[in-house]
Amino acid sequence: MVSSSLPIVLETIQEERIFKNAFLDNALTRQEWANVIGINRKTILRWETEIIQSVPPVKAQYFPPDRSIRAQYLDNYQRFLLACILVAKGGLEKRSRSYDSVIKFLKINFNNLKRENFEQWVKING
Repeated sequence: MVSSSLPIVLETIQEERIFKNAFLDNALTRQEWANVIGINRKTILRWETEIIQSVPPVKAQYFPPDRSIRAQYLDNYQRFLLACILVAKGGLEKRSRSYDSVIKFLKINFNNLKRENFEQWVKING
């Protein structure tokens, strides 16, 4: 299934065991988060460089102005956005979709993927 639909991506994140308690308000390093979601730390760095930075509104939310571009720790919103990329890319299904398809997904859905929307989603979905 192509996970280009935001409701499908959010439902998948909510139902998958690897994401249980993954968005609590704590910070994890890229290596720790990579271990949790089963990818390489360098993949996260590639996604930050080649996907997130390609979508300016998402980049502005992911790298807030009060933090350095490459802070050592990922906050809960950053982990959520990386989880969305993993699901949209087909990572849970062990299929790989192109970066272009994920960039398109983010461009279409960026208004619903803001920090404020994430915080509301966490309140509703626990």
